Amino acid sequence: MPWYGAHAIMYLKWKKGRQRDFFVWENILLIRARTGKHALEKARKRAKQDQFGVPVTFRGRECDLVFAGIRKVIKCQDVRKRPTDGTEITYSELVVATKAQLDALKTGKPVTIQYEE
Repeated sequence: MPWYGAHAIMYLKWKKGRQRDFFVWENILLIRARTGKHALEKARKRAKQDQFGVPVTFRGRECDLVFAGIRKVIKCQDVRKRPTDGTEITYSELVVATKAQLDALKTGKPVTIQYEE
């Protein structure tokens, strides 16, 4: 059975007050499934388990961690083999406007990107 990388989107939802910003995590889940459709179903089920059952505090505010959805499912490199050290699990395509933005991105500095898909 092939392996897949599933991109689960999770976000924080304020318990009280108006929410202007959404803090989002993109969690990559390693899923083994017969087909991409089956991998998507398994990833949804798995990601929903990460929703906190109790409120958490983030930046001084009570909030819930909420599963928003699976953004994409990518079949892993070498689908006939179990992923090992160095296996490409998944990828993302990004566009930046300048070389300076590319340099900022590669060093983890804030930069505006265009997400392709």
